[in-house]
Amino acid sequence: MAWRDEDGYFFIVSRKSDFIKSASYRVSPGEIEEVIAGWGGIEDAAVIGVEDQLLGEAICACVVCPPERFDAEAIRRHCQERLPAYKVPRWVVLEPEIPRTASGKKQYFKLREKYRDLEKRASAR
Repeated sequence: MAWRDEDGYFFIVSRKSDFIKSASYRVSPGEIEEVIAGWGGIEDAAVIGVEDQLLGEAICACVVCPPERFDAEAIRRHCQERLPAYKVPRWVVLEPEIPRTASGKKQYFKLREKYRDLEKRASAR
C-alpha cells in the first residue's frame, strides 16, 4: 500500500496483508502505532489483528516499554482521545521486544501467531 505526494513521489506505507479487517473497516497498523508512540515511555509498538468472533479481527497493540510504566488502560484512553472508536485497540499487551527481520522490518506474522487465540485465553479467565 502506498501514496503519492504532489511532486509525484511514492511512499510505501504498508503491505496490503498487514491491514486489519475489523468489522467493515480496513485499518492501517501504522496510524495506530504512531498514536501509541506519542504516549510517554513507549519504546516500540506493533499493531496486529487478532481473531474476534464478532468483528472478524480485533485490534491488539503490542508495546515495548519498561514494565513499571506499562498501563494498558492509559494507552487505550490515549488512543480513544486521538482515534475513531473503530481504531482503538481492544487489547494492549506488553512485549519485551518487537520481532524484526535482519533489515529491521517488523515481523507482524510472529505476533499474530503468538496472540492467535487471545480472545479464547481471555474468556477462559
